[in-house]
This record gives sequence, C-alpha cells and structure tokens, in this order.
Amino acid sequence: MWNRKRTLKLRAAMPARNPPIVFEATGEWYDGEIQRFVRLDNESPPETKGVVFVGSSIFREWREVRDFHGDFSPVPVLNRAFGGSTTADQIQPDVMNAIVVPHDPRVLVYYCGSNDLNEGTPPESIRDGFVSWSAEARRQLNNEHLQFVFVSINRAPQKQPVWRELDRTNEFVKPFFMRGNE
Repeated sequence: MWNRKRTLKLRAAMPARNPPIVFEATGEWYDGEIQRFVRLDNESPPETKGVVFVGSSIFREWREVRDFHGDFSPVPVLNRAFGGSTTADQIQPDVMNAIVVPHDPRVLVYYCGSNDLNEGTPPESIRDGFVSWSAEARRQLNNEHLQFVFVSINRAPQKQPVWRELDRTNEFVKPFFMRGNE
C-alpha cells in the first residue's frame, strides 16, 4: 500500500539527480521558470512513471493554490506548467528535455492554447502544434503507450473576444483522441 508520509520521507532522503537535468538559458522570457524546475528536480528528484501536467497559467496556478500531490494521491503527479506559455514554447526541444523527458511519465496532461489565441494564432496551428508536441514526446520517451490528455481551452470571460476560435481549437483537437492518441 502506498504511504504518502513514507514516500515524502524517502524523497527527502533521495540523493541529487545523477546525471543532472541540464537547461541552458537562451534569453527566452520563461528561462527563469524552467531553471527553477530543473534546480528543484535535480535537488530532489520526483518520482517517474506518473502524470506530468504541462501548459500555461491555468495549471501553474493550480500548483500554487492546491495540495497538488494530496489531491491526486496515490498517483504520483508533477506540475511543470509555466504561466504565459504558448504551444510554440511547449514544443521547444530544450523545454521538453527539461520538464517532460526526465520524468518519463505514463500520462501527459496538457493545457495550452489560450495564450496562442490571444496572439492571433489560428486554431489549426494550435492543433498542429499540440499534435507535433505529442509525437515528439512519444518519440523522445520511446513510449508507444504514453497517454495524452488535452484539457479543453476554457471560455473564461476575459477570453470572450476569441470564444469562436477557442471553440474551433477544441473541436480541431478532438480527432487526435478519436484516433487513439496516434
């Protein structure tokens, strides 16, 4: 039986990650957040083979206001979302290699696209970016059984000017899951 206190005690006693995750800052606006994730993961390596959440502020703020591990217990979860991110940010190889690949997840939960819409990115491009990101994650992790969850972009009141495109984006992503995450 999984014991949260025992796992936390073991995690606290775990040695630093060897080899360490490496992320070289490239001058992108998100470098500091990714460097923070890398530092945390190198100092206290989280469990692998769990569920990793990635995306933008919807997930990032979830991590900050909830007992994320307690909410999903006993499933090992890790939240590596960073606010303001777009699909183009998530698909960057250095980002994926820092926040996804080292954790060898069984499931990737993705929420991204609303910032893309704010920038005028067409729904088809958001879908294509997600599909490319998913294929790259599966390839990098060499895991044909890797599962993906795309959390629909929500109709937040401040997004009302782009609700039409938002709905189209969510519709465009559905066939990916109808084909079985291929």
